[in-house]
Amino acid sequence: MSRLRYAVVRIGAIGGYFGGRLSQSGCDVHFLLRSDFEHYWRSLFYLRQ
Repeated sequence: MSRLRYAVVRIGAIGGYFGGRLSQSGCDVHFLLRSDFEHYWRSLFYLRQ
């Protein structure tokens, strides 16, 4: 089974905190700025449920 990957978009205090906690626990976390997210969205970036 593949590991879950998390993307935190538009990092603020809450997103930074929870993203940091997920990262500390060993999860694969990526922090995206709004401009990065728009680039991925235009490149047909999709999220699997």
